[in-house]
Amino acid sequence: MIKKQKGMELNSVYCMDNLELLKQLEDESVDLIYCDILYNTGKKFKDYDDKLGTPQQAIEWYRPRLIEMKRVLKDTGNIVLQCDYNLSHYLKVEMDNIFSLNNFKNEIIWLRTKAGKTIKNNMAKDTDSLLWYSKTSKNTFNIQYTEQVSESTLKTYSKDDNDGRGLYATQPLQKPSNPTRGTIYDYVDNTGKVWKCPKKGWRMVEQKLRALENDRRLVMTGKTLRQKVYLNERKNKGKVVSNLWDDIANIGGKENVDYFSQKPKKLLERIIKSFSNEGDIVADFFCGSGTAMVVAKELNRKYIGCDINPRAVEITEQRLKEVNGADG
Repeated sequence: MIKKQKGMELNSVYCMDNLELLKQLEDESVDLIYCDILYNTGKKFKDYDDKLGTPQQAIEWYRPRLIEMKRVLKDTGNIVLQCDYNLSHYLKVEMDNIFSLNNFKNEIIWLRTKAGKTIKNNMAKDTDSLLWYSKTSKNTFNIQYTEQVSESTLKTYSKDDNDGRGLYATQPLQKPSNPTRGTIYDYVDNTGKVWKCPKKGWRMVEQKLRALENDRRLVMTGKTLRQKVYLNERKNKGKVVSNLWDDIANIGGKENVDYFSQKPKKLLERIIKSFSNEGDIVADFFCGSGTAMVVAKELNRKYIGCDINPRAVEITEQRLKEVNGADG
């Protein structure tokens, strides 16, 4: 059901002009504002018209909305506006005036595609800009890391004993090279079963193998023992995320695209984890297909969404219904 009532209800999506909704929100009531705004490309898309006039006219349209966004943002809050070359430099000047140049945190560049489509007498336009500002110097910020392992490696961590230790893979315990001292023995497990020594011996001495068994880290089925290796215990956290995000692919054919400008969940996961904490309120006043709302719910944040397009709101609400867990 599309909500059109006045006043703010958390975990709701409103079908209305975002300026009208913003005027109804209380001062300092939102922790993170993320908006994939109108880029002002001058084009008409299936789901909406991306036409605001000249860049100057577009900024005039944005100005009262930006002023209201600053008002509703908490002192610890962040705002991230996603745009491209059509408006990024005009928008930054306006944001500097409203939020203060001192509160400009960074311009994040997202490489949305590596296709490198050829343009006559020009270079491929493959990036978006995310302009990040804070309300004050007390803003929330959580360092993020790139994925620890590749997608292909993650597929190997597919086992889970549902014991709270999480996903794990298994690795052999027999030595791949010549045996060393103390690794040639038949292992008698705690039940009395005898596991014959591999041809080249075990990878460790008996005392360490016993410790693995006592810690429930052995797979004791099949012809030989294997060791459990847990994903969340990997030492490599990955690299600290910089302002160049070239490791998140656009949706393309990888996800079900409900809406023309739908963004990948991984992009919103990084934004929401970076600039908010669990229990915070995330707002998207250009919510489109609602990816920000869906990810906020999955990450235990409260949310408020808005779009003037009824179809966008319907898609968002349907996606939210499919997310596990109740709103609250």
